[in-house]
Amino acid sequence: MVDRREAAPWVWVLAGISAPGTLVGAWFVAAESQTDLRLVALAAGVLALASSLTIPTRWGSARTVAHGVGTAIPLILVDRVPMFDPRGAIAAGLAGMGLTWFVSSVRGKDQRQLIPIMMQALGSYLVYVTLVSVLGMVAPFDDLIGWWRTILFLVAAGGAFGFELIWASVVAIGRDRGGLRYRLVKALGDADSYFAITGAGALFGLTVDYVGWWALVVSVLPYSFTHTALARFRSTKETYEQTLRALAQIPEVAGHSMPGHALSAARLGRQLALVLRLLPKNVDVVEHSSLMHEVGLVALNESGIVHSGYTDFDVARWGAEVLGQSIHLAPVAENVRRQYDPFKVPGGPADPTLGVGARIVRVVGAFVRSTEQGRSAAETLDELQRGTSDDFDPSVVGALRNRLERSGGVRHPTVR
Repeated sequence: MVDRREAAPWVWVLAGISAPGTLVGAWFVAAESQTDLRLVALAAGVLALASSLTIPTRWGSARTVAHGVGTAIPLILVDRVPMFDPRGAIAAGLAGMGLTWFVSSVRGKDQRQLIPIMMQALGSYLVYVTLVSVLGMVAPFDDLIGWWRTILFLVAAGGAFGFELIWASVVAIGRDRGGLRYRLVKALGDADSYFAITGAGALFGLTVDYVGWWALVVSVLPYSFTHTALARFRSTKETYEQTLRALAQIPEVAGHSMPGHALSAARLGRQLALVLRLLPKNVDVVEHSSLMHEVGLVALNESGIVHSGYTDFDVARWGAEVLGQSIHLAPVAENVRRQYDPFKVPGGPADPTLGVGARIVRVVGAFVRSTEQGRSAAETLDELQRGTSDDFDPSVVGALRNRLERSGGVRHPTVR
């Protein structure tokens, strides 16, 4: 349950107006439509119910079964002149989203995240209905026979997805926003889940007139394979993340680093990667590299190594050897291996072979270790700033300063 005191008053005023306003608007639009009001109400109820059923995505976009239901509604509410009844479809969509908004607000969902999501869903739906209605009256789509119906759907769904891309790129939700390119690539990466669920909805809408309710089986069966594949992908990714977190905490359990060190470094590494506007895949690599940057300390359990002495470069090399056992962790291993390499060649220019990931990991490791030793964030930042002549990348230190100024400091996550 969200603490309503965290949100500005205008957020709750907007939420209080929007949900009932959407339902009232749906009523007036439905009164002007040529579709039976009972059918409109049924479609709205199904849309609201489908909004509570989430579907898996690669990058975590807010996708639900409502995307498929919304696709089918304009294809089901068919009139003859024009071929589609846009008023009935819009009324069903407004009512369904109004109900969803109301239920979500009552359940206490954070309105600061809910409002952009609902506005995106409404805008995407209106774009889809408009394209279906307009193109449905334009030759050769007006006959709606053969492949023309499929092409009509693809054009309309593509336009709606384009709207979602623009919205997701411009309106960022949450603190970890990243650059415009980051948000665009992340939204585009979920195209498979979008077209899978909307394709299922279109298949139902296009076949229900011919095969009746068997169309539900015809449309759900192909989608189920995609759903299963995406669900397995998400499950594998979550297991992968949990395994890395468990491995990263071994040095902490052994007493070689402070509790919570790895999670603090991972969180800060991700923040800096976003400030520097890296792409989603590179952001994940930096986060994992920061998480695992001290995993080489596990070698200190060998008494011979402790007695013979070691350096930070040795720890980095040991960590890279551990991570290098997996081909999927090769970029992470490279960042860990080179995390102590200086940013500049002594007395020369910046090292062109040193990747941005390793440069971020070095700043992150130095900052977290310093603050764990009792220094304030400001003192640590000044120390890092003095090291930008050779050791630390000035752009990374500048990103850290920018992040600290915006957040008022770095909070360490709770160790789980």
